[in-house]
Amino acid sequence: MLDYLKTVFGGDIHLSPASLPSGTPFYIRDNYTVNKLLWHQSACLVLRPNDASIRLPALKKHLQTLAVLSGMPCALALDQMTSLQRKNLIESQVPFISDRQQIYLPFWGSLFSENFKKKLTVGDLAPAAQLITLYLYYQNSDEKYTVTELSKKLNISKATVTRSIEALSAQGVIRVHSDGYRKWIMAPFDKQDMLARAMPLMKSPVERVLYVTDLPADRPLLTGGIRALSQMTMLGAKESDGSFVTDRKGSRAIPEKSIMDEDAFHDFGGRIIEVWSYPPQLLSPAGSVDDISLLLSLMDHTNERVQKALDEIRTKHGLVAEEQVPL
Repeated sequence: MLDYLKTVFGGDIHLSPASLPSGTPFYIRDNYTVNKLLWHQSACLVLRPNDASIRLPALKKHLQTLAVLSGMPCALALDQMTSLQRKNLIESQVPFISDRQQIYLPFWGSLFSENFKKKLTVGDLAPAAQLITLYLYYQNSDEKYTVTELSKKLNISKATVTRSIEALSAQGVIRVHSDGYRKWIMAPFDKQDMLARAMPLMKSPVERVLYVTDLPADRPLLTGGIRALSQMTMLGAKESDGSFVTDRKGSRAIPEKSIMDEDAFHDFGGRIIEVWSYPPQLLSPAGSVDDISLLLSLMDHTNERVQKALDEIRTKHGLVAEEQVPL
């Protein structure tokens, strides 16, 4: 707690064990650790409950009792506070310190809040953040961009880029460096570590699959799916294997009359178009989609031959091959 207090108040704040006044009830002596907090010429007592089961009404009552007995301002030291608890304490004007979250010491005229971003979990990365991650991964390690530059290059709003950068930086996926008033975004020096951190957070870019009679003649599409995988490995592909790839904007240009259902596709043939959550052409100027997006789009494929072919991509980018994953 002291380290956190020093980041807020500076190095002139000190915390030491407190001597309790005579007459302090045993329920305070036995159930709390009491320290004295000294900042310049001001001092207060800080009560940390030893038992997390003590409820809020009792905590407030015990704090008031010690404040009366000691004649000093007192504050609670609490961990893992809920928003309702913080709201209740502030409304009741009960001083408290919640490590790394909030400080409310009205007798010192202090109220500091620190907000934390939600920790990302498996498959939790938003499409824009995934696109930014992969774009930076494919660039040289010394390439750096401002929020405005990434917004223009990837056709994403500045607000979305900013939110994505905050989430990715918190996970250690990217580097952010401030230079005066500018903030530079770049990939880490170790690209393999970057990808290893990002992979569990990313998900398949495929939002839906369209079955069409013919490909749109006026809109070139990248190759994806089994078809793309067969071009970079020894995996064979049939004419009916997918697929071609576009994004949401591109899918709106496909004529409705050319779209059929899956049953009609299997009966009469046609083409498969995957609609991705981000534009695939931004990551691959070639005719096929980029490696990592392709890997993500086929991660759940049940065919063993497909997974073995995907292992070639995993190995190429320093990822653990499926056959090497311990059971």
